[in-house]
Amino acid sequence: MVILQSILVFVHMCVIPYLIGCLFFGKKEQINRTGVFYVTASGLMVSYALFELLVFWLGQMGKGFRAVSNAYLALVLPLAAAGLIRLLFAWKKSPKKGFRHYLPGRPDGYMMAAFLLIAVQIGAILYMATPDKDDAFYSGLSSMSLSYDWLLERDAYGGLMASGISRRYMVSALPVYQAMLSLFSGMHHLVISHNLFPLFYMPLAYGLFYGLGKRFLEKEGMIGAQGKFLFAFALLHMVGNYFVFSPENFLVTRIWQGKALFVAIGIPMLWMSGQEALFSEKRKDGKWERLKSWVLVACVLLACTFMGETGLFLGPFMLGCQTLAACLVNKNWKKMIPAILCCVPEMMLFGIYLM
Repeated sequence: MVILQSILVFVHMCVIPYLIGCLFFGKKEQINRTGVFYVTASGLMVSYALFELLVFWLGQMGKGFRAVSNAYLALVLPLAAAGLIRLLFAWKKSPKKGFRHYLPGRPDGYMMAAFLLIAVQIGAILYMATPDKDDAFYSGLSSMSLSYDWLLERDAYGGLMASGISRRYMVSALPVYQAMLSLFSGMHHLVISHNLFPLFYMPLAYGLFYGLGKRFLEKEGMIGAQGKFLFAFALLHMVGNYFVFSPENFLVTRIWQGKALFVAIGIPMLWMSGQEALFSEKRKDGKWERLKSWVLVACVLLACTFMGETGLFLGPFMLGCQTLAACLVNKNWKKMIPAILCCVPEMMLFGIYLM
């Protein structure tokens, strides 16, 4: 039973996001260029963005948690099916290569050591749970969604549910999303948060940072040093639990919480998607590909808000700084227009936040 439940959660957390990501990078060469982790994270950002919008839109209409969950499922399943079709067509059209092409090359000692360190961290977090005081609040919100069909309506602190939820938490739909995973899989949301989030999303976070480091190293001509970078990055996270708000602590011990998810996945994803959009013309992408790049940036911004109040403020600020730097380097200010348009949904959510 537990295995079947875990598989269902894996489908929702990993398989469906990967297939949705294939809508943005359906060609085989695009997937090879960006990497499987980036494609999966792209689809995950779209899923988070859709869920965030549904929570606010249907919540304003007086709908409850189950209505949002069913509407979300009705949207992501056709998107995943379309992504699967596009992926199958892309692989069918790709040139066939021999078996030798898929054999691994010479093993990288640093890469293997990095994999070992990451496996140790994941094993430790699964074996030695790291409870946090905020867990009582986040798990309380998930429990209220499942029990009362609520959408971020009551404060979970103290277990009294006597007061309305504060503004700083009303923009984050993550606890409701975790309750949705529990609803569709039958697994308790605390098990999903404390066990499956680290199991599935720690490798995703490391994969994104690996891709980020790879881009910097290749730009500097340091091709082949990615293994050393990943090893150093994983080694730092072995001894990074020195403060409750340290980036290492966020990734390893609190990745099921909003701020931690923003640091571990939201920030690298926002930077990488911004680079894809800002420098799409240098790759000679067509208009449709450039439009998809900016749509993904808008989804990442909404996903950062889904993760928490921090993403609502820092997401547009990060994109603004990145866009300004790119415009100065390229001496072309046209990119400011799509970047501002991507922030319009954030501005609307900020207006709701102030209200």
